[in-house]
Amino acid sequence: MSNSVMDIPASEGLECGASLAEGEFCDVIERRNLRKPSIESIRKEGTTYDSIDDLRSSLVKDLITTKSVVVNKNNEGNGIPHTTFASPFSLKSESNTPFQLPCVYCDHTASNKSVASMEQYLQQACLPFYANTHTNTSVTGSQSTAFVAEARQIVAEETNAKITGKASQDVVLFTGSGATSAVELLIDCLGLRHAVAAAASGNQQDQPRRPVVFVGPYEHHSNLVNWRETGCEVVMVPECPRTKSVDMQALETVLQSYQTVNVLKMGTFSAASNVTGKLSDTHAIASMLHKYGCLAFFDYATSAPYVEMNMNPTPSHGDEDPTKDAMFLSPHKMLGGGAGTPGVLIVKKRLVSQSNAPNKAGGGTVFYVTKDHHRFLSNRLERYEGGTPHVAGIWRVGLCFLLKRRVQREYAKILQKQQVKNVSEEEEEEEKKSTDSFSDSAIPPTVFDFDISTYHMVASYLKKHAPKLILLGYDPSLDGNGGSRNLPIFSFLIRFGKRFLHYNYVCAVLNDLFGIQSRGGCQCAGPYSQHLLGLTSGDDGRPSDTNAEIEHALVQYKERAELLRPGYTRLSLPFKGLTSKEVQYVVKALVWVSEKGWELMCQYRCNHRTGEWRHAARQGKPLGKEERRWLSHYDSLANSVNYQCATDGKQAGLGDIFEQTLGRADAVLAEARRDQRSIAQTLKMTDADSVLGNEEGGANLETLRWYVYPKECAVRLSERNDDVDIAIAQDDELLGAINPSRVCPEVSSEDAKHDKKRKMGDPDEKGRGSGMPSLMPTRTILSFRDGDHQGDAEMNEIEQGIADGELSAATEVFDSRVGEWRQATQLFSLNKKPKTTDAAPTGTNHEKHDVHKKKAQRDQSTWGQGRASDVATVSKPANISEEEASSKVAKEKELSAGKKKRMKHIRPPAKLMRSVTQAVFQWEMIQDGDKLLLGLSGGKDSMSLLHCLMELKRKLPAKFEIEVCTIDPLTPSFDPSPLVPYVESLGLKYHYVKDDIVARAASAGKDGKMVSSLCAYCARMKRGNLYNVARRNKCNKLVLAQHLDDCAESFMMSVMHNGFLRTMKANYEINAGDLSVIRPMVYCRESLMTEFAKSAKLPIINENCPACFEEPKERARVKKLLSREELSYPNFYDCIKRSMIPLMHPLSEAVMHSFTEEAVARSRKKGVPAKHSKKQEASSRSNEDAASGKVTPGEASKLLETNESALSTMTDEDLMAELARRKAAKYRLAGAMKRTDETGESARSGTSTMLCEIGGACSHFD
Repeated sequence: MSNSVMDIPASEGLECGASLAEGEFCDVIERRNLRKPSIESIRKEGTTYDSIDDLRSSLVKDLITTKSVVVNKNNEGNGIPHTTFASPFSLKSESNTPFQLPCVYCDHTASNKSVASMEQYLQQACLPFYANTHTNTSVTGSQSTAFVAEARQIVAEETNAKITGKASQDVVLFTGSGATSAVELLIDCLGLRHAVAAAASGNQQDQPRRPVVFVGPYEHHSNLVNWRETGCEVVMVPECPRTKSVDMQALETVLQSYQTVNVLKMGTFSAASNVTGKLSDTHAIASMLHKYGCLAFFDYATSAPYVEMNMNPTPSHGDEDPTKDAMFLSPHKMLGGGAGTPGVLIVKKRLVSQSNAPNKAGGGTVFYVTKDHHRFLSNRLERYEGGTPHVAGIWRVGLCFLLKRRVQREYAKILQKQQVKNVSEEEEEEEKKSTDSFSDSAIPPTVFDFDISTYHMVASYLKKHAPKLILLGYDPSLDGNGGSRNLPIFSFLIRFGKRFLHYNYVCAVLNDLFGIQSRGGCQCAGPYSQHLLGLTSGDDGRPSDTNAEIEHALVQYKERAELLRPGYTRLSLPFKGLTSKEVQYVVKALVWVSEKGWELMCQYRCNHRTGEWRHAARQGKPLGKEERRWLSHYDSLANSVNYQCATDGKQAGLGDIFEQTLGRADAVLAEARRDQRSIAQTLKMTDADSVLGNEEGGANLETLRWYVYPKECAVRLSERNDDVDIAIAQDDELLGAINPSRVCPEVSSEDAKHDKKRKMGDPDEKGRGSGMPSLMPTRTILSFRDGDHQGDAEMNEIEQGIADGELSAATEVFDSRVGEWRQATQLFSLNKKPKTTDAAPTGTNHEKHDVHKKKAQRDQSTWGQGRASDVATVSKPANISEEEASSKVAKEKELSAGKKKRMKHIRPPAKLMRSVTQAVFQWEMIQDGDKLLLGLSGGKDSMSLLHCLMELKRKLPAKFEIEVCTIDPLTPSFDPSPLVPYVESLGLKYHYVKDDIVARAASAGKDGKMVSSLCAYCARMKRGNLYNVARRNKCNKLVLAQHLDDCAESFMMSVMHNGFLRTMKANYEINAGDLSVIRPMVYCRESLMTEFAKSAKLPIINENCPACFEEPKERARVKKLLSREELSYPNFYDCIKRSMIPLMHPLSEAVMHSFTEEAVARSRKKGVPAKHSKKQEASSRSNEDAASGKVTPGEASKLLETNESALSTMTDEDLMAELARRKAAKYRLAGAMKRTDETGESARSGTSTMLCEIGGACSHFD
């Protein structure tokens, strides 16, 4: 027996009988013709990376393929075997014959490939002795049982499970077909169904609660649904938003809440996500679970092919217990296990019930059976492995673990050889050159580390070269910090404008054009997938309303809504199963599809009943006319298998095939662009062809549509003039249900922008892609219209108006050259003259303008960056001296002095600015010479308003000043101090007022007790502080950040609880008369500020008010009420806004209040002395009028009667204002503040002490 491959003595492997199988298995591999040149001989000639790549190639050569021999370009028989299949595409240059594609398998996370050496060993050494394992009296039965026992021991060795000897405490069980069956078996071993039944039937004293199961955020359906179906109480632990790992703090909190509950508590967590490859810290999770008396179970289905599994790890600290109580995995995901393997469960013996009957009872599980009764076996293995097991599959499991061990040892030997050998500088340089284009030169120490590095290198490469590809769960900020470990599993969506290409369409293009095998859908991890796709709300991951709408649509409309099912495309790039050339080929294909894949959509047809996309030539036969293989072609009488494809000896190497395939993809694209017939047919598609739209409820379904229709792509293609790439701009706002940006950070960078510009180029003077005439002079006076608004202006002024939000994106311009009204943004995109890079000013973005882009791209290079550099400059790091910091600031100011426009703030999006500008103009909020004081709490609303005011200051013709004030209540739950350097960096005068409001509230109530409403008291004190700061600094207007949602909620609360039509005023003067309060965001939806704050990464301060958890908030309840109504009526808030506009007038409240009082007074006339009441009222009114210097209504009436011209000359506003003043004087509302005296101080209190001085100093930052 030869051990030349392993290069280890046979005695090294004599552990529990595993060495025999290992030696024989390696001997078969050594004898195979696929490994003519040994790794040792190759390693002597090449570099370390060459040796590693040879190791990977040797594994790929061992895969079962349709082509067993392939020669390279030098006609040497040293190539890599591969499977080919016919593409549905054909080229005219190749006689319209479908060309062959290399089958590149990248769906290892679902199921792995079979290995030829393994199957040959099973065929030659094992299967001849196959028999049922329930007997030891025959040689076949004994040998089969021995193979099964050996496989069990191999699994135990590779997972550090203790199954033999006196220290035995674990058992290894084989069951079913994967982790799903293993979880079912674990539930059966624990007797959970019996426990749940007892809890349901017993009284509350005996069994108060059901067993509790804590699950992680990444769970596969196998590790979630099964636990739910047992009737256990399932509690899901969320993902940490910072590290994207299991939130350990949340886990401890929920464990503490169940600490006193006397029930069976279990925690089951995935060792790695099958969606993003994110690894969990299983040692830390197990220690935490055991700390609170909870069992620790782990799902290794995804991570078993990559990681070292340890059932009984050694504690690093004396007080921790990182051991696992159970782990389960799916060996069919391991290399070699795809042909058929059972699930594996490793569990502590003490957890396996010997009293409850097994759920799957039958042959092999019973001790004795009579006509009347039966007894089960006490042996834990035989008791729970009933029936005839998957014997050959169990053998294959053992071989899979041996293959994994062998690869790890071979990799370690390669690195050992490198450490011993003195590598010269020339060889090191050669190693760097031999790495992938997206690789580092450092060699990972293990195969596991190699896979981790593959993820980060591929992810960073895609981030740079494929900006439209949204990689789910990828956070670039965690790269290189040791805080993120992901297996090479990639789940992604590809953007097209405001929507995405359907994931099944992306899978189809990867298959049909490149031969890459991927998978589309939610990957059987629904909750985590929905979280990544932005379909959850709250920190606990509850399904959002949109998510509920999708589920309802799938249930209600069935096949018609199938395309709405959320999902994404997934593939994996492991070390074992792919060569480095294949990895590079896949990454290049992903970049190609992300940029150009949408242009092939006219060649495809979608089956809306299944959600599948197929090439038009293969609608009825997805495998083609002659490509399908048939089981019925098996010839039972044949002596040999002749089904494999032969090689003619002239075939190119695999690397050359990849290059040919990439070249053919470009040729296919060129022909598709010229295929006017397919484009025309797609343009004829109606809404009925698109499934969503015409029937009842279709409008609601259309709002959920997140994918692109073929017709939308055809429209873009029809606008093309020649064979050039079309730039598809990525708008900030996505349409439809799916929005990964709510969770995942935006995958964009300056490098990506520059690379995108390099690929797309600049628009030429022909205005390609739109068929429009050439440039229009920018100084020409043009007629424009925006709804009911029309006017004449120069082109650059119209463009500026759209960019500033004064005009909507739907603005049209009359083009006299063609005599038609044109979309203004189309003309702007055509009018952009190409500029060279050298002539471009610093900070200017030269991306190609898209005809559908809402906003002209002016200086977008700083969008979404939060001006982090400015903040960092103000808050000096500890390791930088004062001189270095000051010189750095001076240098930055010097560099920015040459810029034409230096932005000291983040430019808000056009939609937000349009709403703010509309409110400012309609309510005359800002006048020339105003001095504004903004109340800045640090929340998303006030932070957004801060940047909106700075933008207004830059744009409006009126000149005004902005100052900022923050009230610090000195509570530990709210610390706004980080706002100081941020606001200071913006160059604004900043007032930071410290006032211990909560402490004063404890004695500010009646009889020196606590105030009845802390929220109301805090609001009054903060408002008083703001008033006093404004007065001291001569500010005439206080700016508050209430938005449309706040106004609507106040309106509904006033109607429901006060019976009065009232809401927040847009612009009003306080009763003191010296200050005005303005709310520029009264027309803005809250979602606008939320999206702006997230995209711009504003430094939001979370405020946790100490009163917030005392009782449910009525405002929160009303918010939910309005949200439900908006689902039924999408224009609900537009109607609310129009109805509230009269109520926002400062005089409306007094007028309507007077009408109410007068109507009520008429109904009480008989019971009240009219004369006495009128006299008292007249006397009171005359006193007020005398004090204010006004005439009485009677005198005013006589004056108007004698001077009719005075009435005719008064404007409607004057009449309304006079009426409101009289009504307000007659029916002054309770709680109004007294007027101030001539000094401006309040006349209500005898002291002139400012509120901000009560709680401490008021700091000013200029």
